[in-house]
Amino acid sequence: MDTTKEKTVLTNGGTFAQSCFRKYKNPFRDTEPMEKKIIEKEVDSEFMLYNAEKGDISVLNPTAKLIYSLCKQNMSISNIADAIKNQFSINENQDLKSEIQVCIDELREKELL
Repeated sequence: MDTTKEKTVLTNGGTFAQSCFRKYKNPFRDTEPMEKKIIEKEVDSEFMLYNAEKGDISVLNPTAKLIYSLCKQNMSISNIADAIKNQFSINENQDLKSEIQVCIDELREKELL
């Protein structure tokens, strides 16, 4: 039985924290549950998070993946902003800390953090 789930994609259209929805084949259906409720998996160069309790799949773009990883290390928004500036080309006028907060809020809303 091949199941598909609605999943969230954090995209880079305008701001990196905007969301869109698309269908995706569930690569976690044969994965054994782990102690924590969020399972991380790289699939075809995409970083996927599976919320085992809700059955939701989220796919993060590279910027959201970095934010997620640094949040798990309890980094501050200022430190996350510095890491993003070092790894990505960011417009000087961009309100980076605000966009990071939007991404963090979305990750929390989806119970990924």
